[in-house]
Order: sequence, then C-alpha cells, then structure tokens
Amino acid sequence: ETPEAVALLRSFEASTDLSRRLQLGAELAIKGDPRIVAGALNHLVSIPAGEARIGIDESQIDAVVREYADVGVIRDWILKEVPRHTVSLAGFSISKYPVTNLEYLAFLRDCPNAEVPTSWPLRAFPLHYANHPVYSVSASAADEFCAWLTAKTGRTVRLPSEAQWEYAAG
Repeated sequence: ETPEAVALLRSFEASTDLSRRLQLGAELAIKGDPRIVAGALNHLVSIPAGEARIGIDESQIDAVVREYADVGVIRDWILKEVPRHTVSLAGFSISKYPVTNLEYLAFLRDCPNAEVPTSWPLRAFPLHYANHPVYSVSASAADEFCAWLTAKTGRTVRLPSEAQWEYAAG
C-alpha cells in the first residue's frame, strides 16, 4: 500500500465523473489498489435483517423489456421476476466491492485447474483490467472461488441469494 495508491483511491472515491473514475481505476490497477488484499475479507458490510420487496409488477414487464432491449433483454427473462413480493431476510454480510480480476487471479494461482474467465483474451490475465470486476465465470466456478476464500479466511463465504442481492443493492 503506497501513499500514491491511497491518494489515487481517495480521488477515485470522491469523483462522480465516470470517465475520471475509469481513468483512476486503471491507474489503481497498475499501482495497486489498497482496498484489495487477495484472499482477505476486509470489505464486508453488515446488512441488517429486514423485509425486502423483490421482483416486479406484471404491468412493468413491457416497459422493462423496452428499456433494456439494446442489451438483448427478452420478455421471458423478465417474466420470471413476476410477481413483486415481500421476503423476510435475516441479517447478513456482503462485500462492498465486487471480486476483481486480480483477486480471481490469486484464486487461479492457488487452484490452477479452476475455470479461467472467458472474458480473459487467450486465457491471459488482463493486466489493464486488474481492478475491474471479474465476469464471465460459471456459477460452479464462482462457488469454487467462495470455497477457496472460505478455506483461506476461515469464514464461510458464499454467493448471496437473489433476495439478499436485491436487498443489499436497494
């Protein structure tokens, strides 16, 4: 953790301009993001127990499909979100930040037979996206990552349920 990286992080967290955040994020990826310690659980946020309204009302389906048509959303995907309903949730913890490519690389170094994200060109670690969220991993690979992190930290780690995710993101 260098003073320069900490200063970059403060600028990143204070900026609301997307292009500036992207630039600062790229610099953090190269210089080292002080928030990221591969295999550590130092960014958990406690979410209190409560009731969450999840899903959507049937009357909103067509509007949602139209709004997201440019990214390929189809009606059948949205139909599974009906009806909007309330669920009760126990308190839980969730990471403040998504898993990064750099954190996933630490997992791959410990578990060389694990699935490499298909978003990594030619299966090579994308250095310029080290600080970006890892994506294009299967559910089973995500579960393997959670099992690895559980073993590494001694704390149970798992993916949040859909309801937990919606509640925490809301």
